[in-house]
Amino acid sequence: MPGNALARIQQLVTFWQGPIITFSTLPKRVSEAKKFVEEKLGYYNYFVPPFDLGETLSIIRDHWDRDFSLESIAVRHLRRTPHVLFYGPKPHLADDNTFMGAYLNWLGEQPRTSTILPLLYVFLKNYPVDSPSFNLIRERLDSLLERASSLKAKTWQRRCADYGLLKSDGARSFAELMIQRDDWSIEEILIDAGLTGGLSSGEFLMTVYNDLLELTNKKLVHHQLVENIWNRIKSFGLDKNQLRFETGRARLAEAILEPFVNGS
Repeated sequence: MPGNALARIQQLVTFWQGPIITFSTLPKRVSEAKKFVEEKLGYYNYFVPPFDLGETLSIIRDHWDRDFSLESIAVRHLRRTPHVLFYGPKPHLADDNTFMGAYLNWLGEQPRTSTILPLLYVFLKNYPVDSPSFNLIRERLDSLLERASSLKAKTWQRRCADYGLLKSDGARSFAELMIQRDDWSIEEILIDAGLTGGLSSGEFLMTVYNDLLELTNKKLVHHQLVENIWNRIKSFGLDKNQLRFETGRARLAEAILEPFVNGS
């Protein structure tokens, strides 16, 4: 398929505003064609895995705590590991820096897109900035995506590069970009960055929102806030006329009112 035709299809699919189409409502051949196009466009839709997360986590922990090695863990459980890294109460499996080092080494030797992309998803969904493994995971993810050859992985590699999703200050960079790219709507930016579905209300975007409010607060203190920045905050803070982050309500009020309360 010529590049311009593929780009046109991507544009049409991306900005489709009609009813949601599911595989169950489509004829078999249309479903297959839809799946083929999405794969060619590099789409990735995270799904809840069809296995017991608690059981998988227990198996992995038991083997690791006993051997401090991945060698006795079945490959199927290693491929499922991204789904359980942040499952259950803290400390999470992802907080074990030694385990994560061993796991990422294994993944580097077995760089399957079907394992790399769930790892990227759970990283952005949970965005564990306080975890001992935060920098290790993001740096190794960056390397894994760079080496991957599938179209899906390359699409995410482009997104991470364009939007700084795996930078050490990724959330702050994304917040600044949302202010600068006022020629694009918030929805267009989130779609292009792949931050849709479960990621649209995940911890990465929650951190972005807090950083955006902090930038707004600083501009208010120095009497620099302009209308377009305020409009961006409103657009980002709402999703289908509902608060994107319910916990951000108090933070929004604090960021807006604090400069006036303090007499700035």
